[in-house]
Amino acid sequence: MKRTTWLTSCMMVLGAAILLGGWIPGGGTVHAADFENETTKGVQSKNIHTQNYDWNWYHPVRSYLYRNQDGTYTRVECVDGALYAEVYDAAFQFQSQKKIGLELKEFGGVYRSGDTYFVVEGQENSAKAAVGTTEFRIIKYDRNWNRLTSADIPNANTAKPFDAGSCRFAEKDGMLYIRTCHEMYNGHQASVMFQVRMEDCNVITANYDVANSAYGYISHSFNEFMAVRNGVLYACDHGDAYERGITVMRYDSVAEGVRSFSNRVTAVIALPFEGEAGKNYTGATLGGFAVSDTHAIAVGASVPQDDTEGTIRNLFVATVDVKNFNGNGTTVNWLTQYSQDEERTVSNPQMVELAGGQYLVMWEEYVESTFDKLYYVVIDGTGHTVSAIRSIGAPLSECQPVVNGDSVVWYVTEESAPVFYQLPVSGEVAAAKKNTKFTKEGILYKVTKSSKTAGKVTVVGFEKKKMEKNITIPDKVRYNGYSYTVTAIAAKAFRKCTKLTGIDLPVTVTSIGKQAFEGCKKLEVMKITYKKYKTTNVGKNAFKGVPKKVVVIVPDAKVSTYQKLFKKRGMKTGTKFYKQSTAWYYY
Repeated sequence: MKRTTWLTSCMMVLGAAILLGGWIPGGGTVHAADFENETTKGVQSKNIHTQNYDWNWYHPVRSYLYRNQDGTYTRVECVDGALYAEVYDAAFQFQSQKKIGLELKEFGGVYRSGDTYFVVEGQENSAKAAVGTTEFRIIKYDRNWNRLTSADIPNANTAKPFDAGSCRFAEKDGMLYIRTCHEMYNGHQASVMFQVRMEDCNVITANYDVANSAYGYISHSFNEFMAVRNGVLYACDHGDAYERGITVMRYDSVAEGVRSFSNRVTAVIALPFEGEAGKNYTGATLGGFAVSDTHAIAVGASVPQDDTEGTIRNLFVATVDVKNFNGNGTTVNWLTQYSQDEERTVSNPQMVELAGGQYLVMWEEYVESTFDKLYYVVIDGTGHTVSAIRSIGAPLSECQPVVNGDSVVWYVTEESAPVFYQLPVSGEVAAAKKNTKFTKEGILYKVTKSSKTAGKVTVVGFEKKKMEKNITIPDKVRYNGYSYTVTAIAAKAFRKCTKLTGIDLPVTVTSIGKQAFEGCKKLEVMKITYKKYKTTNVGKNAFKGVPKKVVVIVPDAKVSTYQKLFKKRGMKTGTKFYKQSTAWYYY
């Protein structure tokens, strides 16, 4: 993960559980190292929290993960106008990468079926109905990303493909169904659906004209999902007008051809929204959709859909009985019950289908707009919970999690290569054992106290392959789902780190080991926050060899005390110390 350092800003100032048979209560404990797996290779991107959309509409998903039969994983992601297909082994170590350039400017989505991939792309038709302009293209590749064939869809009433929505897939009887959205030539936004014969990539149905929900059309359509169950095709959209709500649709027939007026669709509003038709803000998001043997299930987040004004969202599970597929067959269950007076709110969720007719629902929670934890619960095919709600310190992304035995796996990037998370649904993640070493953002830590709620770590130094000039030591660091307080700098932690020019130590660091910064001859700025350093918690020669020109910023009342103390610990006579409150004025 990319680090933003205190020194960077300071120098600017100074310069100016699920098993194959189903969910089993209780579960077991999973070793910490199995949960979080940070990689150093792979294309860098930033998809953290991108499953969430807290305003109006969603976007095409760019991050995909597939589990292979041999236990490896394939990551496919669209980054800077190209697709990157990467293989990681069962331990999430990078193996290979292939780059596939986009053929059109706009990316819609990727779908894998057996040994083939289908990629949907598009381009704007600024001329609006210029004859022959390809507005959508479906491209078929083999497992090794050799291009096999493609199908173009021109003159599809599309000025902007994939505009203000997503692109999802389902397959049935050799047909691939693609549901997305577009801005029409007249500036109106709505859903689009294509039916493609997978064998030869021929487009059988292209529904892109104005219609209504009786034909599978939603306007405006801000997020789209599809599913197949027992041979029946379903869709689910987040709409703001026609229909205004989370709408679940059952395709009773799909007519061939370019228009949708011969489709036969039963549409049910599972969660209606307050407000006038066409008002973009709905206060809700749609995060997942699936169909069990008994119910169509939509999960998402929403403010109260009544006359109450508020911004705090709660997590909903909206269901439609497949045998009573109408308004009377709908039920809405709320997994969270935060009031509008609270500072806690939920993100848009992810939903994962598990074995045994059950589903994992995962969501993030935020306190005063700051990410707190990941929460998760198992629900059954009727939308009711069958496990307790649990939490762990990990973020989500737009990457749809995949099932691996009794765990689910997804990845997150933050201007970095991927970090893979493997969550045991029916068990718990153990806190790291004492003396466990781990690297976060290039800094090596050692666990000195193992605890799920009060763990502690010591900074050991830099990861051997990565040494940065300016670093901020955090007060807390997350590792494998738990938070650890950073309490010490180990002996010789940064000894002879000749590239180190700046260090910022938080108030939680209460001891500095002997020779911790010895020989850091290019050190220019140190910020010390803790107020109770003494000869007993600053080791011998901790600052020996640090240049005299270094600027040391300390708590206001400690300038004189720390000058004397640090001199005893190797800092050169004449080194300048400044109060934190007045350091600004000296530079």
